[in-house]
Amino acid sequence: MTVGLGFGLATTSSGEVAGVSGKKSSFKPKKLVGTWKGSWNNETFGTSGSAKIKVKVDGKNKQQKKQKMYTSFTLGGEAFGCPNIPTRKATLKKGNGENRWNNSGFKVVYKNKNGQSSFKYTHKSGKISGKGVSPCAKAITFSFKGKMNNKKANAETDIFENGVQFANSTLDLKKK
Repeated sequence: MTVGLGFGLATTSSGEVAGVSGKKSSFKPKKLVGTWKGSWNNETFGTSGSAKIKVKVDGKNKQQKKQKMYTSFTLGGEAFGCPNIPTRKATLKKGNGENRWNNSGFKVVYKNKNGQSSFKYTHKSGKISGKGVSPCAKAITFSFKGKMNNKKANAETDIFENGVQFANSTLDLKKK
């Protein structure tokens, strides 16, 4: 079970990513700074492992155009057919598109030899979503959706092999 950022963001006339109502929200990357720890649980096969996300930010709120957000995501245990999934890292700059953040949230894309994984956060609704492909088993893909705030994140993941769903997983994280 891997988390990444999704696709297809709606934008306002100014180019900002739109929230649910189409109005701008006020996402501040510094509110997510810290180490998020928790676990994933494959409810189909009874397997589980650790999960950790680290978020760092450079720059001050008053200089948001130059502010960068750094993320890393690690899963422990055997997930998506992999004995040890490498830590995934991304640097996000302010703007729209992949590996960018703005007032409405952020979008991260991690790439591996089999494809990519994506993670999208929409601040106004608190929704997270994404999809991806296993870094060690090209036939295994996943999609997830859930909720996130400044203190915790929870998601449900559907896992597929060759396009056929065969497992369900959950992810629970709390900021420490």
